Amino acid sequence: MQSTSLVLHWFPSMVVVFFNCSWNSQAEQLVHIQHFSLLIDNEQAWFNLSAHFACISTNQNDKAYVQIEYTTDENAVINSVRLESDKGLSSFHFKYQIGLIPNGTRDLSVNIGADIERTSTSNIDVPYCAIDSITYFIFKKEDK
Repeated sequence: MQSTSLVLHWFPSMVVVFFNCSWNSQAEQLVHIQHFSLLIDNEQAWFNLSAHFACISTNQNDKAYVQIEYTTDENAVINSVRLESDKGLSSFHFKYQIGLIPNGTRDLSVNIGADIERTSTSNIDVPYCAIDSITYFIFKKEDK
């Protein structure tokens, strides 16, 4: 049985998502960011990606992830960034990454998912991972 729920809240430059999944699940959303092209091409557009992760499983290899792929107008992938849950932690933990949005980016693909192996377990009924409070901010970095 596969269970997936996804809630998106969109703001001008922010994405907030809650994602709960069991077994192997994935959701993807394409976001057009052409209105930031001047900042992106002048290497002044930065991102802050963050999320809270938790995986309830006896398998140490189970993980949840958020991946952002940066693409051009022609859908060519320029670069990607990825946050993953830590192995063996069942309580929520916070991860973040800050960086420069690659020159030429016009779209980004938000991929949210979990890699969960189907194994029998005596400790829990169904292994699952949860991802909460996913945020992606675009901001202008000022010259010093």
